[in-house]
Amino acid sequence: MVNSKKNKKMVDFGFQAVPASEKEKLVNEVFNDVADKYDLMNDLSSFGLHRLWKKQAVKLMNLSLGDVVLDVASGTGDMAYSISKKIGTSGSIIVSDINNKMLLNGRDRLLDKGVDSFAINCSAESLPFKDSTFDKVSIAFGLRNITKKAVALKEMNRVLKPSGKLVILEFSKIIKSVAPIYDWYSFNVMPLVGERVAGTRNAYKYLAESIRQYPTPEEVSNLILGAGFLSARFQTMSFGVVSIHQAISG
Repeated sequence: MVNSKKNKKMVDFGFQAVPASEKEKLVNEVFNDVADKYDLMNDLSSFGLHRLWKKQAVKLMNLSLGDVVLDVASGTGDMAYSISKKIGTSGSIIVSDINNKMLLNGRDRLLDKGVDSFAINCSAESLPFKDSTFDKVSIAFGLRNITKKAVALKEMNRVLKPSGKLVILEFSKIIKSVAPIYDWYSFNVMPLVGERVAGTRNAYKYLAESIRQYPTPEEVSNLILGAGFLSARFQTMSFGVVSIHQAISG
């Protein structure tokens, strides 16, 4: 008899190898733990730099009034809010997230700011939209947590209109000269701050580990092209802490 465990595909969850079928559940648990303190922790852990990174990502989307935009893994809605200001009331912003707690927090924050968004609880690997629906798609700090990245990228390409634009903001590979300080901060300070502020050390331990397991910008570009996009380019910011990818749909 064949051992079924040997047939389970294993994937990275931080530095752990877990069955692919389990990763989604584990990632959901992480974000359930941090949802209520997510924005505060982003400010503390990045010294506020995440706001500059998101501002640049939104700028690179080349948004126009009236655009129909999907923000994947929208979280607490920072990107969606900035997008809404660019597309105006004639545009539409749809926010999606696999974690319902994060999604509802984000939707409520957007409503508090006067933004009427359409919120969808779904996996990026199976977007419930028709082909060629959106002018632009964004995903900030979400691709890293997706199990089947290639599948998710194909879905984003599918729902984009021809020559539509995808912008991905994600943690990246920091330059070697700064890496020792960054590693010390990531594995010692961030989990401690997470424990004190958000009540969870493990969530920020996972964050640090998942960044190290994430593909290089060049590898991500190859994934984008393999998903059917016509072009892919990237830029790095803050000594390589993050990268911003731009892709044009086929």
